[in-house]
Amino acid sequence: MAQIKLGKLEDNVKPRIQFLEWRDNILLLDILRHLGYSCSLIPLKAVRGILPLPTLSYINQIKSDVVITHNPYHGLIGAAIAKKLGKTNTIGLRLKGNYWEESADKEIDYAHRAGFALKLLQNSIGLEETDFIVACSDFLKEVTEKKITDKPCYMMYEGVDTMRFRPRPPKPEYSSEILCVMNFKVRGKLLYLKSFFDYYKDLQMPYTITFLGDGPYRKYIEKQAVHAGLEGQITFKGYVGDIEHYYTSCKLLVHPSSLETLGMVVQEAASSKVPAVTTRIGGLPEVVYEGITGYTTNDMGLFVEKIEQLMSDEEKRAWMGINARNLMIKKFSWKRCAEQFVSILEKEYISN
Repeated sequence: MAQIKLGKLEDNVKPRIQFLEWRDNILLLDILRHLGYSCSLIPLKAVRGILPLPTLSYINQIKSDVVITHNPYHGLIGAAIAKKLGKTNTIGLRLKGNYWEESADKEIDYAHRAGFALKLLQNSIGLEETDFIVACSDFLKEVTEKKITDKPCYMMYEGVDTMRFRPRPPKPEYSSEILCVMNFKVRGKLLYLKSFFDYYKDLQMPYTITFLGDGPYRKYIEKQAVHAGLEGQITFKGYVGDIEHYYTSCKLLVHPSSLETLGMVVQEAASSKVPAVTTRIGGLPEVVYEGITGYTTNDMGLFVEKIEQLMSDEEKRAWMGINARNLMIKKFSWKRCAEQFVSILEKEYISN
Protein backbone atom coordinates (compact mmCIF):
# COMPACT_ATOMS: atom_id res chain seq x y z
CA MET A 1 0.00 0.00 0.00
CA ALA A 2 1.31 3.45 -0.86
CA GLN A 3 2.13 5.71 2.06
CA ILE A 4 0.00 8.74 2.78
CA LYS A 5 1.20 12.30 3.06
CA LEU A 6 -1.21 14.63 4.78
CA GLY A 7 -1.05 18.26 5.78
CA LYS A 8 1.91 18.93 8.08
CA LEU A 9 2.74 15.26 8.59
CA GLU A 10 6.14 13.91 7.68
CA ASP A 11 6.45 11.45 4.82
CA ASN A 12 5.50 7.83 5.54
CA VAL A 13 3.43 8.72 8.61
CA LYS A 14 -0.23 7.75 8.57
CA PRO A 15 -2.74 10.40 9.62
CA ARG A 16 -4.53 10.43 12.94
CA ILE A 17 -8.27 10.14 12.26
CA GLN A 18 -11.27 11.06 14.38
CA PHE A 19 -14.82 9.98 13.54
CA LEU A 20 -18.01 11.47 14.89
CA GLU A 21 -19.80 8.56 16.51
CA TRP A 22 -22.16 6.61 14.23
CA ARG A 23 -23.93 3.28 14.44
CA ASP A 24 -21.29 0.90 13.11
CA ASN A 25 -18.22 3.13 13.01
CA ILE A 26 -16.57 0.96 15.65
CA LEU A 27 -16.32 -1.86 13.10
CA LEU A 28 -14.62 0.43 10.60
CA LEU A 29 -12.27 1.80 13.26
CA ASP A 30 -11.17 -1.66 14.39
CA ILE A 31 -10.11 -2.53 10.85
CA LEU A 32 -8.31 0.80 10.31
CA ARG A 33 -6.44 0.34 13.59
CA HIS A 34 -5.38 -3.11 12.43
CA LEU A 35 -3.97 -1.41 9.32
CA GLY A 36 -1.89 0.88 11.52
CA TYR A 37 -4.06 4.02 11.70
CA SER A 38 -4.59 5.95 14.91
CA CYS A 39 -8.39 6.31 15.15
CA SER A 40 -10.84 7.50 17.79
CA LEU A 41 -14.53 8.30 18.19
CA ILE A 42 -16.10 11.54 19.38
CA PRO A 43 -19.40 10.82 21.21
CA LEU A 44 -22.43 12.07 19.30
CA LYS A 45 -23.99 13.48 22.48
CA ALA A 46 -21.07 15.91 22.77
CA VAL A 47 -21.92 17.67 19.51
CA ARG A 48 -25.22 19.52 19.73
CA GLY A 49 -25.12 22.97 21.29
CA ILE A 50 -27.47 25.95 21.13
CA LEU A 51 -29.33 26.46 17.84
CA PRO A 52 -26.89 25.86 14.95
CA LEU A 53 -23.78 25.94 17.15
CA PRO A 54 -21.87 22.87 18.31
CA THR A 55 -20.65 22.52 21.89
CA LEU A 56 -17.25 23.75 23.00
CA SER A 57 -16.68 20.27 24.41
CA TYR A 58 -16.96 18.81 20.93
CA ILE A 59 -14.62 21.37 19.41
CA ASN A 60 -12.06 20.82 22.18
CA GLN A 61 -12.09 17.05 21.59
CA ILE A 62 -10.94 17.50 18.01
CA LYS A 63 -7.19 16.86 17.94
CA SER A 64 -6.29 14.98 14.80
CA ASP A 65 -5.11 15.25 11.23
CA VAL A 66 -8.44 14.19 9.73
CA VAL A 67 -11.96 14.59 11.10
CA ILE A 68 -14.75 12.56 9.48
CA THR A 69 -18.28 13.61 10.33
CA HIS A 70 -21.62 12.26 9.12
CA ASN A 71 -23.49 15.19 10.70
CA PRO A 72 -23.67 18.02 8.14
CA TYR A 73 -24.88 20.55 10.67
CA HIS A 74 -23.47 20.75 14.21
CA GLY A 75 -20.82 18.14 13.47
CA LEU A 76 -19.59 19.80 10.31
CA ILE A 77 -19.65 23.36 11.67
CA GLY A 78 -17.77 22.25 14.78
CA ALA A 79 -15.12 20.59 12.66
CA ALA A 80 -14.83 23.77 10.57
CA ILE A 81 -14.26 25.87 13.70
CA ALA A 82 -11.66 23.39 14.92
CA LYS A 83 -9.90 23.61 11.56
CA LYS A 84 -9.81 27.41 11.81
CA LEU A 85 -8.26 27.03 15.27
CA GLY A 86 -5.58 24.70 13.90
CA LYS A 87 -6.89 21.63 15.74
CA THR A 88 -7.23 19.60 12.54
CA ASN A 89 -5.91 19.84 8.99
CA THR A 90 -8.62 18.10 7.01
CA ILE A 91 -12.39 17.57 7.14
CA GLY A 92 -14.28 14.79 5.41
CA LEU A 93 -18.08 14.78 5.25
CA ARG A 94 -19.48 11.26 5.19
CA LEU A 95 -22.76 11.95 3.44
CA LYS A 96 -25.62 9.58 4.19
CA GLY A 97 -29.22 9.56 3.10
CA ASN A 98 -31.01 10.23 6.36
CA TYR A 99 -30.60 14.01 6.24
CA TRP A 100 -31.82 14.62 2.70
CA GLU A 101 -34.50 11.94 3.00
CA GLU A 102 -36.06 13.95 5.82
CA SER A 103 -36.32 16.89 3.42
CA ALA A 104 -38.39 14.86 0.95
CA ASP A 105 -41.66 16.26 -0.28
CA LYS A 106 -44.50 14.75 -2.32
CA GLU A 107 -42.95 15.04 -5.76
CA ILE A 108 -41.25 11.89 -7.01
CA ASP A 109 -38.03 13.50 -8.12
CA TYR A 110 -35.37 11.88 -6.01
CA ALA A 111 -32.39 13.80 -7.34
CA HIS A 112 -34.26 17.07 -6.71
CA ARG A 113 -34.98 16.05 -3.14
CA ALA A 114 -31.35 15.22 -2.53
CA GLY A 115 -30.26 18.44 -4.16
CA PHE A 116 -32.68 20.51 -2.08
CA ALA A 117 -31.37 19.19 1.21
CA LEU A 118 -27.74 19.25 0.17
CA LYS A 119 -28.03 22.88 -0.89
CA LEU A 120 -28.58 23.62 2.77
CA LEU A 121 -25.07 22.33 3.28
CA GLN A 122 -23.68 24.31 0.37
CA ASN A 123 -24.55 27.55 2.14
CA SER A 124 -22.97 26.56 5.45
CA ILE A 125 -19.51 27.54 6.63
CA GLY A 126 -18.97 23.87 7.31
CA LEU A 127 -19.15 22.83 3.68
CA GLU A 128 -16.83 25.67 2.70
CA GLU A 129 -14.20 24.20 5.01
CA THR A 130 -14.83 20.61 3.94
CA ASP A 131 -11.95 19.11 1.98
CA PHE A 132 -13.74 16.08 0.56
CA ILE A 133 -17.11 14.34 0.64
CA VAL A 134 -17.78 10.61 0.94
CA ALA A 135 -21.19 9.53 -0.37
CA CYS A 136 -22.80 6.26 0.72
CA SER A 137 -23.77 5.15 -2.81
CA ASP A 138 -23.00 5.85 -6.45
CA PHE A 139 -26.47 7.38 -6.69
CA LEU A 140 -25.76 9.94 -3.94
CA LYS A 141 -22.28 10.64 -5.32
CA GLU A 142 -23.76 11.49 -8.73
CA VAL A 143 -26.38 13.78 -7.19
CA THR A 144 -23.74 15.57 -5.13
CA GLU A 145 -21.40 16.11 -8.06
CA LYS A 146 -24.10 17.27 -10.48
CA LYS A 147 -26.17 19.50 -8.25
CA ILE A 148 -24.22 20.64 -5.21
CA THR A 149 -20.48 21.14 -5.10
CA ASP A 150 -17.21 20.86 -6.94
CA LYS A 151 -15.48 19.57 -3.82
CA PRO A 152 -13.85 16.17 -4.35
CA CYS A 153 -16.53 13.53 -3.90
CA TYR A 154 -15.91 9.82 -3.42
CA MET A 155 -18.07 6.78 -2.79
CA MET A 156 -17.79 4.46 0.19
CA TYR A 157 -20.66 2.09 0.79
CA GLU A 158 -22.27 1.88 4.18
CA GLY A 159 -21.14 -1.52 5.38
CA VAL A 160 -23.17 -4.35 6.85
CA ASP A 161 -22.14 -6.39 9.88
CA THR A 162 -21.91 -9.80 8.23
CA MET A 163 -21.37 -11.51 11.60
CA ARG A 164 -24.47 -10.10 13.27
CA PHE A 165 -26.53 -10.51 10.10
CA ARG A 166 -25.71 -14.07 9.11
CA PRO A 167 -27.68 -17.23 8.31
CA ARG A 168 -28.94 -18.99 11.42
CA PRO A 169 -31.78 -21.39 12.30
CA PRO A 170 -35.20 -19.68 12.30
CA LYS A 171 -37.00 -19.13 15.60
CA PRO A 172 -40.79 -19.65 15.77
CA GLU A 173 -41.37 -16.52 17.88
CA TYR A 174 -39.89 -14.36 15.10
CA SER A 175 -41.44 -16.25 12.20
CA SER A 176 -43.13 -14.49 9.27
CA GLU A 177 -43.70 -15.38 5.64
CA ILE A 178 -42.79 -11.96 4.28
CA LEU A 179 -40.91 -9.23 6.14
CA CYS A 180 -40.97 -5.48 5.48
CA VAL A 181 -38.77 -3.09 7.46
CA MET A 182 -39.69 0.55 6.93
CA ASN A 183 -38.84 3.97 8.31
CA PHE A 184 -42.17 5.58 9.15
CA LYS A 185 -40.52 8.92 9.96
CA VAL A 186 -40.22 10.15 6.38
CA ARG A 187 -43.40 10.42 4.32
CA GLY A 188 -41.36 10.53 1.12
CA LYS A 189 -40.42 6.87 1.68
CA LEU A 190 -44.03 5.71 1.88
CA LEU A 191 -45.61 6.91 -1.36
CA TYR A 192 -45.83 3.45 -2.97
CA LEU A 193 -47.44 1.67 -0.02
CA LYS A 194 -51.08 2.42 -0.82
CA SER A 195 -50.66 1.10 -4.36
CA PHE A 196 -48.77 -1.90 -3.00
CA PHE A 197 -51.59 -2.73 -0.58
CA ASP A 198 -54.23 -2.40 -3.31
CA TYR A 199 -52.42 -4.71 -5.73
CA TYR A 200 -51.63 -7.18 -2.96
CA LYS A 201 -55.36 -7.43 -2.19
CA ASP A 202 -56.52 -7.44 -5.83
CA LEU A 203 -54.17 -10.28 -6.74
CA GLN A 204 -55.43 -12.24 -3.72
CA MET A 205 -52.01 -12.91 -2.27
CA PRO A 206 -52.32 -15.53 0.51
CA TYR A 207 -49.11 -14.68 2.40
CA THR A 208 -48.84 -12.73 5.63
CA ILE A 209 -46.55 -9.71 5.95
CA THR A 210 -44.86 -8.48 9.13
CA PHE A 211 -43.94 -4.79 9.19
CA LEU A 212 -41.15 -3.62 11.48
CA GLY A 213 -40.30 0.01 12.15
CA ASP A 214 -41.85 3.02 13.79
CA GLY A 215 -42.43 6.73 13.31
CA PRO A 216 -45.14 9.39 13.10
CA TYR A 217 -46.65 7.98 9.87
CA ARG A 218 -47.03 4.42 11.13
CA LYS A 219 -50.69 4.82 12.18
CA TYR A 220 -51.49 6.42 8.83
CA ILE A 221 -50.01 3.42 6.97
CA GLU A 222 -51.82 0.99 9.26
CA LYS A 223 -55.11 2.66 8.30
CA GLN A 224 -54.24 2.30 4.61
CA ALA A 225 -53.68 -1.43 5.10
CA VAL A 226 -57.04 -1.77 6.84
CA HIS A 227 -58.76 0.28 4.14
CA ALA A 228 -57.32 -2.10 1.52
CA GLY A 229 -58.85 -5.04 3.41
CA LEU A 230 -55.55 -6.52 4.59
CA GLU A 231 -56.01 -6.25 8.37
CA GLY A 232 -55.89 -10.03 8.69
CA GLN A 233 -52.71 -10.43 6.65
CA ILE A 234 -50.50 -7.57 7.78
CA THR A 235 -49.04 -7.13 11.26
CA PHE A 236 -47.25 -3.99 12.48
CA LYS A 237 -44.80 -4.71 15.31
CA GLY A 238 -43.01 -1.37 15.58
CA TYR A 239 -39.36 -1.07 16.51
CA VAL A 240 -37.50 -4.23 17.53
CA GLY A 241 -33.97 -4.53 18.87
CA ASP A 242 -33.34 -8.13 17.81
CA ILE A 243 -34.09 -7.63 14.14
CA GLU A 244 -31.49 -10.16 12.98
CA HIS A 245 -33.78 -13.00 14.14
CA TYR A 246 -36.67 -11.64 12.09
CA TYR A 247 -34.52 -11.72 8.95
CA THR A 248 -33.52 -15.34 9.41
CA SER A 249 -37.07 -16.39 10.30
CA CYS A 250 -38.76 -15.03 7.14
CA LYS A 251 -38.84 -16.30 3.56
CA LEU A 252 -38.61 -13.00 1.69
CA LEU A 253 -37.98 -9.30 2.29
CA VAL A 254 -40.09 -6.72 0.47
CA HIS A 255 -39.11 -3.05 0.36
CA PRO A 256 -41.61 -0.86 -1.55
CA SER A 257 -39.84 2.37 -0.62
CA SER A 258 -40.23 5.51 -2.71
CA LEU A 259 -37.05 7.15 -1.41
CA GLU A 260 -33.73 5.43 -0.74
CA THR A 261 -30.06 6.28 -1.02
CA LEU A 262 -28.79 2.74 -0.54
CA GLY A 263 -31.01 0.37 1.45
CA MET A 264 -29.56 -0.72 4.78
CA VAL A 265 -32.39 -3.13 5.61
CA VAL A 266 -31.99 -4.80 2.22
CA GLN A 267 -28.27 -5.24 2.95
CA GLU A 268 -29.03 -6.76 6.35
CA ALA A 269 -31.54 -9.20 4.89
CA ALA A 270 -29.18 -10.14 2.05
CA SER A 271 -26.39 -10.77 4.54
CA SER A 272 -28.82 -13.07 6.35
CA LYS A 273 -29.32 -15.03 3.09
CA VAL A 274 -32.77 -13.56 2.38
CA PRO A 275 -33.62 -12.37 -1.16
CA ALA A 276 -35.62 -9.18 -1.70
CA VAL A 277 -38.20 -7.59 -3.93
CA THR A 278 -37.68 -3.81 -3.89
CA THR A 279 -38.45 -0.69 -5.83
CA ARG A 280 -35.91 0.53 -8.37
CA ILE A 281 -35.16 3.75 -6.51
CA GLY A 282 -31.94 5.61 -5.69
CA GLY A 283 -29.19 3.23 -4.61
CA LEU A 284 -31.33 0.08 -4.33
CA PRO A 285 -30.14 -1.35 -7.71
CA GLU A 286 -26.61 -1.18 -6.26
CA VAL A 287 -27.70 -3.61 -3.53
CA VAL A 288 -30.17 -5.84 -5.40
CA TYR A 289 -28.86 -7.54 -8.54
CA GLU A 290 -31.81 -8.11 -10.85
CA GLY A 291 -32.76 -11.78 -11.12
CA ILE A 292 -29.72 -12.81 -9.08
CA THR A 293 -30.30 -11.61 -5.51
CA GLY A 294 -33.87 -10.40 -5.99
CA TYR A 295 -36.01 -8.16 -8.17
CA THR A 296 -36.49 -4.40 -8.52
CA THR A 297 -39.45 -2.61 -10.08
CA ASN A 298 -41.55 0.50 -9.51
CA ASP A 299 -44.62 -1.11 -11.06
CA MET A 300 -46.56 -2.28 -7.99
CA GLY A 301 -48.52 -4.82 -10.03
CA LEU A 302 -45.30 -6.40 -11.25
CA PHE A 303 -43.83 -5.98 -7.75
CA VAL A 304 -46.56 -8.20 -6.29
CA GLU A 305 -46.19 -10.71 -9.14
CA LYS A 306 -42.47 -11.03 -8.32
CA ILE A 307 -43.39 -11.73 -4.72
CA GLU A 308 -45.68 -14.53 -5.86
CA GLN A 309 -42.96 -15.98 -8.11
CA LEU A 310 -40.44 -16.18 -5.29
CA MET A 311 -42.83 -17.31 -2.57
CA SER A 312 -43.91 -20.23 -4.76
CA ASP A 313 -40.35 -21.25 -5.70
CA GLU A 314 -38.34 -22.31 -2.64
CA GLU A 315 -35.38 -23.44 -4.74
CA LYS A 316 -35.02 -20.06 -6.44
CA ARG A 317 -35.32 -18.24 -3.11
CA ALA A 318 -32.52 -20.37 -1.70
CA TRP A 319 -30.32 -19.73 -4.76
CA MET A 320 -30.91 -15.99 -4.58
CA GLY A 321 -30.25 -16.02 -0.84
CA ILE A 322 -26.83 -17.62 -1.38
CA ASN A 323 -26.01 -15.04 -4.05
CA ALA A 324 -27.16 -12.21 -1.77
CA ARG A 325 -24.98 -13.37 1.12
CA ASN A 326 -21.96 -13.71 -1.14
CA LEU A 327 -22.55 -10.23 -2.57
CA MET A 328 -22.66 -8.67 0.90
CA ILE A 329 -19.39 -10.31 1.91
CA LYS A 330 -17.65 -9.34 -1.32
CA LYS A 331 -18.99 -5.81 -1.80
CA PHE A 332 -20.47 -4.51 1.47
CA SER A 333 -18.48 -5.98 4.35
CA TRP A 334 -16.81 -3.48 6.67
CA LYS A 335 -13.44 -4.84 5.57
CA ARG A 336 -14.30 -3.81 2.02
CA CYS A 337 -15.51 -0.41 3.27
CA ALA A 338 -12.22 0.13 5.10
CA GLU A 339 -10.35 -0.61 1.87
CA GLN A 340 -12.49 1.98 0.11
CA PHE A 341 -11.80 4.53 2.85
CA VAL A 342 -8.02 4.03 2.69
CA SER A 343 -8.21 4.35 -1.09
CA ILE A 344 -10.01 7.68 -0.68
CA LEU A 345 -7.29 8.98 1.62
CA GLU A 346 -4.65 7.90 -0.86
CA LYS A 347 -6.41 9.62 -3.75
CA GLU A 348 -6.63 12.83 -1.74
CA TYR A 349 -3.18 12.93 -0.18
CA ILE A 350 -0.73 10.49 -1.72
CA SER A 351 2.62 12.05 -2.44
CA ASN A 352 3.79 12.07 -6.01
